[in-house]
Amino acid sequence: MSTYTPNVPQSAQRISQTQPLIQDNFLALDAAIQNDHVAVTDATASLRMLHKQVTLPDPLGADPAVVGNDGILYTKDLGGGLGDLFFKNSSVVTQLSGLAKNFANPGYANLSGGLQLRWGTQGAVGSGGFTDVNFNVAFSNNCLAVVATCSGGTVAVGVALVNASKFQAKSSSGTVAIQYIAVGY
Repeated sequence: MSTYTPNVPQSAQRISQTQPLIQDNFLALDAAIQNDHVAVTDATASLRMLHKQVTLPDPLGADPAVVGNDGILYTKDLGGGLGDLFFKNSSVVTQLSGLAKNFANPGYANLSGGLQLRWGTQGAVGSGGFTDVNFNVAFSNNCLAVVATCSGGTVAVGVALVNASKFQAKSSSGTVAIQYIAVGY
């Protein structure tokens, strides 16, 4: 592999003196470009600098500053030294990978863009009054909607939104177990 030599040629140097260094610089630049890009000599690339992959350096510790209306794709360390993928523009930071999730019952998933899901089963929901049903992980901001059904029966279930941590449920007849899914942010 060629080595890149900066500041070549100097004004006092003749091209015959520096030609090998200039050629090495072009070879080094071409090799660096080909690391993440299609080779510039590839006829299908046609000097468009097509990417084969994008290699991002060590994860950042914080979100970078955005200039104007630019969009930035970067990795950020959320702990543990591994980078999660993020996109940032002038108005929003969006996490694209490594989003929190637990597919157990009860479970949760935080989706790209901020939408969050919670689900689970709650036993002993009666018809006499509303029963608090706590989410295993509270929503970051607010619960928008909950849908609940009777688990293994045909009894109607009513729900009332309370806050980001819980909702209330009530059966139309007797004490039943319910299954629910909730959407929030």
